[in-house]
Amino acid sequence: MDRAEGQVEKLLTHVRSLGRQGEIMEAGRLLRKMVKEHPDHAEIPFLLGVCYSKIGRGDLARVWWQKTMDLNPQHIRAYMYLKDFEDQDPTLIEIKEEGSGAIAGDLENCWDPTK
Repeated sequence: MDRAEGQVEKLLTHVRSLGRQGEIMEAGRLLRKMVKEHPDHAEIPFLLGVCYSKIGRGDLARVWWQKTMDLNPQHIRAYMYLKDFEDQDPTLIEIKEEGSGAIAGDLENCWDPTK
């Protein structure tokens, strides 16, 4: 593992720790920065999808998990999360109203990858 990979892994460990502590917004902010710096690292969009799912944005979680699958078609966790969402309701699109706190507006348009 080279130095850059080691730094990414340290940051991912930190992000996972933040998530376990319930610091989802902070973890998401860090992942949003990381995904720009390391666009080919499949674990970053996967974890960003997890953050979105934790704040009730399944629509955006799916986008990031699909990105993960595009980067690594063998990423079993992204595959399983996507399958779980489709099994729940393949037509489900979750929309949060403006004004619903951090979910709607406090995090750079909730890290919407389509913008």
